[in-house]
This record gives sequence, C-alpha cells and structure tokens, in this order.
Amino acid sequence: IEKIKFQVFLCCAGLGGGVGYGMERRLRGEAWGGSRRLLVPAGEEGLYHVVSRVVDRRRIFEEQEKGFFMRLVRRYARFGGLDVVSWCVMDNHFHLLVRVRPHEPGSLDVEGFLERLSAIYPPLFVSGVRGVLEGCGSEAERRELMAEYEWRMGNLGSFMKDVKMCFTKWYNARHEREGALWSGRYRSTIVETEWKEGEGGSGRVGGLAARVVSAYIDLNALRAGMVEDPGEYEWSSYGAALRGGEESRVGLAWVWGEDVGKDGGVEEGQWDRVHGRHRVLMYGEANEERGRGGDGRRGVVEAGRVWEERERGGRLPLEVLLRLRVRYMTAGGVLGSAEYVRRIGEGLAGAAAGDEGAGAGAGAGRGGDVRVGKGVPMRYGQWQGLHSLRDPQKEVVSPPGPERR
Repeated sequence: IEKIKFQVFLCCAGLGGGVGYGMERRLRGEAWGGSRRLLVPAGEEGLYHVVSRVVDRRRIFEEQEKGFFMRLVRRYARFGGLDVVSWCVMDNHFHLLVRVRPHEPGSLDVEGFLERLSAIYPPLFVSGVRGVLEGCGSEAERRELMAEYEWRMGNLGSFMKDVKMCFTKWYNARHEREGALWSGRYRSTIVETEWKEGEGGSGRVGGLAARVVSAYIDLNALRAGMVEDPGEYEWSSYGAALRGGEESRVGLAWVWGEDVGKDGGVEEGQWDRVHGRHRVLMYGEANEERGRGGDGRRGVVEAGRVWEERERGGRLPLEVLLRLRVRYMTAGGVLGSAEYVRRIGEGLAGAAAGDEGAGAGAGAGRGGDVRVGKGVPMRYGQWQGLHSLRDPQKEVVSPPGPERR
C-alpha cells in the first residue's frame, strides 16, 4: 500500500521537478539501451566534452534563455553528483565539460538522498518523500524506493535528457511553440584526466587534454568573432569566473590541478595562478594579442594561413589551433595520451565484440561505433602528444565562421 501511495505521489508531485514517475520509468527502460555513446569503463570516473545544437541552427539563446539554461544545468548536476568544470552557451548551441563520478546505489543515506532531490524538486515534494521513506517497514524497502531516483545519479545520459527536456518545456511554453527544439541527440567525447596525490587527499584532476578542451570551450565566442577577448563573453566558464562566479572558478581550478579549500571555494591567490595559466594557454607564452584576425573578424585566425600550413605539412602552434574549428574536439571519440586512448579504445572494441549478434543491447551502447583503431596522433599542429581515438577525414581544422555563434 505504501509503495502504491509513493508511486501515485511521485506521478503527481514529480511534475514540479520536470520529470514525473511515469517518465522516469520510460527513461530508465531506455537508459543506454540502444545508445551509440562512448563511455569510460564501468566504475571509472569520466570527463566528457558534450555539445548539442538547436534545430536548424536557430539562434534561440538570448540573455534570459542562457541564464535559465545554466540554472538548469547547475541544478541537475547537483542532483546527479556531477561537476560542470567548463562551459559555454552560444546563440544556437552549447558546450559542457562534465566530470562524471560513478554512483553506487545505496551509498547515500536518507539525508544525503533528500539533499540531492532538493536540487530539482520543490520543498513540498521533498517533504512528502521524507515522510514516505520514514514510514517504510524495512531498510530494504527504503532502498528500493530510493533506487527509483538513484539510477539517474552519476549518469551522463540521464543528466543530458533531463536538462534538454526541461529547457524545451520551458522554452516552448514561453514562446508558445510546439515540437522539437534540439537537432538530434548530443555529441560527447571522452577526455583524459590525471591522478594527483596531495596533502588534502588524492584524486583525479584535469590534465593536458582537459586543459586544452577547456580552453577550446572558452574561446567559442572569440572564434565566432563576437568578442576581442574571451573574458568579455559572460556566458562561458572563463567569463563567469572573471566576474566572480565561484562554481566556474572551482571548475577551472580543478582543470589546472589546484586543490580546492575546505569551504569548497578557490582562494584569491589560487585563482590568480589559474587565471594566468589558462590565459597563457589560450593566447600563447609571449603573444596575448587582442587584435583583429587577418580576415577582418575579431580574434579569428586568417584562413589562408591554415590552408598554407596544411598544404606544406606544417604544424600550427597550440594557441592558433584553439582559435580554429577543430573536429577532434567533437568527433574524436576519446582525447588524451597515446596510452589512455589505446586503453579506452581496446576496452570499447572488446565490449562491442562481446555484444556482436546481441542486437542493440546495453553493451552495444557502451561499445558505440567502433570503426576505430588504437588511436592516432592529432594532426596539423603542435598538440603536445595528444591522440584521438577517431581520425576525422574532412575539415580536421578549419577557420570558424560567424554562423557558429
């Protein structure tokens, strides 16, 4: 009886959080069932560069839309136990660099569980769930009921579905429209991180690949010719951090391997170090130009230089590459050292081989599109040893255009 009451309660009250009980059942049933996503091995922490575009490249993101979208992202990240370490919301698409730590069902006590729920559900709903949990006859029953929500924690796919679905509902209601808002599903690339031993404990931090992808994300507005300096664009992790955004500062500090203080914040001296390093990566050691690019758009690399270097087999400096459109960032599958890309690639290939003939099962989803080898060195530039699992054959690097806004 209590379980039935719980289900009815969730089905009604769950609408306040954007996803009701019935929808959760449907999402759970299809969670990675026929997906073609590449994921890190089960039980490992993963870092993912996620990109999603608006249908027909429509420029729907005005100031209010960008603000509401990022509030949704932060709320659902807290619910799922994820960290958004870098981000950028453009006029018709968004980039997120998301740290996903595995969630073990049953690892949360009731208070921790309710705190997670409060990130996306109203107080009345959370209070009702507390009452139902307290009325359970056994710990096993309590755990079973909590599991109906815990499966969405530590789950990149669920996080993205929740954010995009809730934003679509809000946007369609606000603009009196119906239908799809997003151009298909999101794209994701696995990004290598590094292990760090420190006084405050050990754990994974952003390494070279994470720093490069983070800088690439923060340079989106500059590549589109919208600003002369990436810090001028407030709807990015770098721009928000310069304006005092604590969550964005913490994310960039993690990317650069800085230990966060006991209060969960970044001290001013730490931020100065992170800011300096991040800016040097975006602009180069001895070249922090703000001038116009050779094609007349602000901060954009001259198109002719790209093709000249390609034709003669040249290698563009990293700070130049980051101002170009680089397909490795969104189509590379896995980015990192040769050893990391090889290990992940072999694991994905093995998972796919094990599922051959089994249809579109969960294992096939984990394997993804395994038309890949053991990874290749990233071409056309000084990538400092980075490799990619996939090797895009067309427009590996190309000048960005204003349509990318």
